[in-house]
Amino acid sequence: IDRQELDKAVLKALGLNPNEYLSRIYEGLTEMVKERLELPKMRKKRKKQKIKISYDEVKKTVVNEIIGDKLKKFPDDFYTDAKLGHDYESVETEVYNTSGKELHIDEFMHLCTIKDKDDQEIFMTENLKTAEFAVILAKPDVIRLKIPKDEKIIKNILDNYKNYVNQLKEQLEANAQQKLHSWNEAEQMAKEILEEYGLRM
Repeated sequence: IDRQELDKAVLKALGLNPNEYLSRIYEGLTEMVKERLELPKMRKKRKKQKIKISYDEVKKTVVNEIIGDKLKKFPDDFYTDAKLGHDYESVETEVYNTSGKELHIDEFMHLCTIKDKDDQEIFMTENLKTAEFAVILAKPDVIRLKIPKDEKIIKNILDNYKNYVNQLKEQLEANAQQKLHSWNEAEQMAKEILEEYGLRM
């Protein structure tokens, strides 16, 4: 109260009406103190946003430089046949209907059950390579899995695919590391990019 009386006296001396200006001055001071207290938090938040934007910008650059528009398509681009004129369309396949969801393998006693993420069974096989092929082939827009009948062809395509993904991973990591100067962040970025493009190790 003493402080208020003093403030009123100062305002009167300045020719200002205390009843009109005192509460407005107090409100202004309170707001200034509040802003002062919030400032470090705001700066920290802005810094985090800036780091996030920088990370995303680096990721876009890495994708453009390493992948661009030349990403190979599974399984077509990984089928190699010595006979000229033969492409993946000429391969004899078994067809399995699927749910259009991500698949995983439940392995028990050398029997592989391929299921979607809702645990709906798609098919069973004793061949792990066939199961792996199905998991890689499964995409959101795929509802029929065409898998080669010949196990040698399956193995050949899988080997070529895994070599490609491993090389791509190394290239992504090396490129990202040059820009981020951190192997941990570069490895994380490469992993994220591979997952975003549906490429499985």
